[in-house]
Amino acid sequence: MNFVKVAEIQEFTAVAKKKVEVNGIEILLVRKKDVYYAVSNRCPHMGGSLYDGKIEGDAVFCPKHGSGFNLKTGEVVEQGKLLFIKVKVNQITTFPVKIEGNEIFIGIESKK
Repeated sequence: MNFVKVAEIQEFTAVAKKKVEVNGIEILLVRKKDVYYAVSNRCPHMGGSLYDGKIEGDAVFCPKHGSGFNLKTGEVVEQGKLLFIKVKVNQITTFPVKIEGNEIFIGIESKK
């Protein structure tokens, strides 16, 4: 696994989330208290940007259909809806986060 610097802690003094790109992958970096989470930024249903969604507790919700995903595990915590029809979504990818001093790193699998 390759850890890539994506941000610095002081960038989170006024915001709780940031969108970053690593190796062509769009990642949502979220700060909850003093813990950082990194998840795929795209909802697996229709590709909505989770950055534009809301964060409640340990979950992020897609702004398009309301699907909710656990920030720690990527598991679906709430299926989204189109009108009154529930949509089936898969879990999102999570990435390990490492803090070194004031720098935030995200772990990305190396391509072989």
